[in-house]
Amino acid sequence: MKQYRFDNNFTFDNFLYNKNNTFPVLSAREIVENSGSDSNPFVISGETGSGKSHLLRAIANKYLEQDTADILLLNTLELEVLFQGQKKGNNNFAKKMSSFAVVILDDFHLIKQYPGLRKELDLCFKRLIKDRKQVILACTGKIIDLDLPKEMESRLQSGALVDLKRPDLDVRLTFLQEQFDKNHLDLSENDLFEIATSCTDFKKIGTIVYSLMFNNEFSGQEKDLHRVVKDKIKELNQGPDIRSIIQTVSRYFEISPQDLVSDLRQKSVSQARQVAMTLCRDLLGLTYAQIGSEFGGRNHSSVLYSIKKIKKLQAENQDLNHLFKALKKSCL
Repeated sequence: MKQYRFDNNFTFDNFLYNKNNTFPVLSAREIVENSGSDSNPFVISGETGSGKSHLLRAIANKYLEQDTADILLLNTLELEVLFQGQKKGNNNFAKKMSSFAVVILDDFHLIKQYPGLRKELDLCFKRLIKDRKQVILACTGKIIDLDLPKEMESRLQSGALVDLKRPDLDVRLTFLQEQFDKNHLDLSENDLFEIATSCTDFKKIGTIVYSLMFNNEFSGQEKDLHRVVKDKIKELNQGPDIRSIIQTVSRYFEISPQDLVSDLRQKSVSQARQVAMTLCRDLLGLTYAQIGSEFGGRNHSSVLYSIKKIKKLQAENQDLNHLFKALKKSCL
């Protein structure tokens, strides 16, 4: 495991935000200045493209500025690779992890895919927190939505949890202008506005910027940049959304979309609703709370129960399993 090295592309000074994200950003700064406080672990949740990875690196860079050298920053997949390597070499993974003063993990929501690593990490977190070493995590969705073992969930929720919102339009426009100036991309104000209104997160905006940079540097032919922007926006925004999933399921079960998101409890409506919720989880990666808000304001536990029920029925009932796969294909 290698110590983190400074990367000046990711600092607090160049992290763009407005008042909607003031609390999580100031809280992150506070963590560095008062490491070993009660805000341990520190968990940043948020939707894809909200800037979680940037904020983690800004935290790491701030620690380095304060001469904290023993910093580990990895995403969950990278940590799983290291974990498997340590097992093969009969090395003490927990001991190595605990040697760092600060442990920062990105994409923590993926931990459910690696039960062996999850078990080992729970021991590591317990030791690190006991020794007043800072644990910092970022995940898509909230900790309560990750189906963690109760002890681990309780441990993580005992620290500080902040929610990073996706960037507002003014932040996206500022980010775009900075990227275009930095990379010498020449687009009209109308193009900038179209990108900012069509792409609601940093990741999609970054993808368009990279496409334009590639076109300028490597395509070997002149292209209309306005057309490149149009095509990329269309490509990024293809695929299902909640509205299309609800319509697809409603048509199959021959019920109205309004009934699907209502409080009706007839068996046919309830099962259709549960199928639609499960499709939203599988295809869109929405949290239980997000799904619940779209289906009549249901709480996360009700959504979790519905999804678990459909998954169980899929394993037991081949007809339902085939139906679910067919509906999933229809939504794509």
